[in-house]
Amino acid sequence: FSIAIPHFVSEGIGSAIDHNSADPHKRAAAVARASHAVAGLLFCGVLDSILDFFNFHLFVIVQQKVVRSLKLRLFGSVMRQELAFFDAEPTGDLMSRLTA
Repeated sequence: FSIAIPHFVSEGIGSAIDHNSADPHKRAAAVARASHAVAGLLFCGVLDSILDFFNFHLFVIVQQKVVRSLKLRLFGSVMRQELAFFDAEPTGDLMSRLTA
């Protein structure tokens, strides 16, 4: 719907140019074109905004699920290590791995 917005803007500009015509039929058609262009511009703008909101919202949900899955896998992997692993690795390194 973003691609339709320039079309309606050009229709509005064209109807504004035709509105200055001396021909009354052309002037009436220009008013109809202008109202159609404004209505189309508003409709496409509102619909585009709504779809952009849901697009952003879905990406945030997917991102959070991926991050949560990776952190759970990392935590599970660290917890399955033998005790000698924790003796050999510094605590700070382990903490930075889990919190990053």
